Amino acid sequence: MTETTGTPTPETPTAATLGALLRQAREQQGYSLGEVAERLKFPARQVEALEAGVYENLPEPVFVKGFLRSYARLLGLDEAQLNEQMKAIFPASAAAVQAAPVMTKSTMDYRGMKAKKPFPRWVFGVVVLAALGAAIYAWQSKSSADNLRQTESASQVVANPIAMPGVDANNVSVIPMTPANMASGSAASGMAAASAPTTASAPAANVGAQTLVITVRYRSLLHVVNQKGEVLISQIVPAGSEHRFDNGAPYQVRIGYALGAQVNMGGTDIPLQSHINNKTATLNVGGNNE
Repeated sequence: MTETTGTPTPETPTAATLGALLRQAREQQGYSLGEVAERLKFPARQVEALEAGVYENLPEPVFVKGFLRSYARLLGLDEAQLNEQMKAIFPASAAAVQAAPVMTKSTMDYRGMKAKKPFPRWVFGVVVLAALGAAIYAWQSKSSADNLRQTESASQVVANPIAMPGVDANNVSVIPMTPANMASGSAASGMAAASAPTTASAPAANVGAQTLVITVRYRSLLHVVNQKGEVLISQIVPAGSEHRFDNGAPYQVRIGYALGAQVNMGGTDIPLQSHINNKTATLNVGGNNE
């Protein structure tokens, strides 16, 4: 008994008939094999195989059916007639039907089979917790070791203090504090204070009556104009800088950032607090409007 397969042989009359029909329709419409291959995006050898009814070197039957339908649509053939011919060319395989598994009552009886238990998911949680615990333990151990090393280093520093050079322990004596010692110490301190020179804040050297001295504490804009209206300075000056101006009173002074600044005219300090508005000092120096 010969088994029927899904791919026909070259001797199948229907495949040859369908191929001749395709070739005849192509020639009547004036198409060449190259034009059909270009329009369908098929290789020319596949078009020749379809017209010859030989499908052995072509892909699976499902693709051959698609090739035939595309070729028939291009030529305007009857699609119903094409489907009838393809049913004869590609009959359903009885062997394929027999090969399909049949579900019987015995195959569906799972009572004698052992149920497979799924892998417990809680194991993953245990593994993650164990990893976190190990990381925390390692971090704490490292911190404890570092603290221990720091404590040992501090102990060594305290145990071996650095001796002051030129100091002999035999020359050091401890005198208990008594009222007499305290009185003598106070007197000695007073004598030392009396003998020390007194340093008073005095104006800078070589300061005349018409000399203006401005000292800024912070980097600031300094703008000074003399009595003739000449701009003596108008620029950003560095922090801690001192600036002197002679024989130009009265002066118009503007200090952009006046906090901590000092203005001295003829050896006399001029308070800036009443002249500061929003950290900027504006005042006339050396006139009657100070």
